[in-house]
Amino acid sequence: MTGFKKISILFIASISIILCSNGNGTTALNFLEIDVGSRATSMGGAYVSLCNDPSAIFWNPSGLTSINNREVLFMYQPYWDDTNLIFAGIASPIDNSSYFGAGIFMLNWGDIFETTLDWQDGSGIIFTPNEYSLSLSYARKFVDWFSFGSSIKYISSNLDVGQISGSAIAMDLGVMIQTDFFSSTDRKEGLRIGMAISNYGTQFKYDSGIGLLVSNDISTDNGNWSELLADVHTQEDELPLNFRIGCSLSPINTIHQKLILAMDAIHPNNNSESINLGMEYTYIIPGKGSFHINSGFKGLFMSNPDPQFNTDYGPTIGCGMKLWKNNTPYISIDYCYRTFWTMPNVNVFTIGLYL
Repeated sequence: MTGFKKISILFIASISIILCSNGNGTTALNFLEIDVGSRATSMGGAYVSLCNDPSAIFWNPSGLTSINNREVLFMYQPYWDDTNLIFAGIASPIDNSSYFGAGIFMLNWGDIFETTLDWQDGSGIIFTPNEYSLSLSYARKFVDWFSFGSSIKYISSNLDVGQISGSAIAMDLGVMIQTDFFSSTDRKEGLRIGMAISNYGTQFKYDSGIGLLVSNDISTDNGNWSELLADVHTQEDELPLNFRIGCSLSPINTIHQKLILAMDAIHPNNNSESINLGMEYTYIIPGKGSFHINSGFKGLFMSNPDPQFNTDYGPTIGCGMKLWKNNTPYISIDYCYRTFWTMPNVNVFTIGLYL
């Protein structure tokens, strides 16, 4: 293993231990922790060593090196109480060893009716908060079995357009290692290891918009203080920093069938450590396409204030297909049904195009 590869792995592992070691705490922009993609979600989020499509922008940017042609991915996830999540990403090889990706991940909170102290039944004003992340990714394959990737992202939260907003800058780093462990042939069928640290960046606070200007009448009897506007200073919060390390293995890998088992360990800065487990069975029709079913469980051993549950998450299931033409894939469709113990269950829809 060369010096750069050793440095890459040690750097990611070291800063994850240092920066994520503060345990449970308050973080902002927690939509960044919601899983992206139906396939990944249906596998319980055990995806850091498997990501091989534009969702690698979110999971592990080094996974972009598994892409052979230009790909586009779109995800739509109706969430709770009229909120919804959207991810759109594109990835493409630059040359034989370099890869590029770009994506947007957005949470729309739906329409909210404004209430004030004077208008507690509603002022008649409707606002639509949203949060989003814009990412640019670059990955490089140094040898057939080792890849490194990074992303830079701009993250924004808008409580109302032009009223109250804030932003932050963050980066993601990841590595992917293909080993020959448990393989009787070559590395392509061996144990796959992935590591990624996500959302390492600046602190976030709401610091822009006329909604942060309020009237400050310090004396109703003297002067014209009611015309004086005060600038509200909000608290700074950390971003939801996450370190993931995972592995995956294909105990069955034939021309017609493939079985993948995956496990990720998660070390966040705002919760306890947890484990994600996932599996995928694929039936392949050579030259025409494939069909797969997935299942998984997210957040095992995560601390939960409710003694009835050891995690907020329930099991996940999903399925999907990939269609081929002239021995080249041209479209993929995936679906996931995601369950929660304490909240409504959700559906996740994803479509991928190979250009």
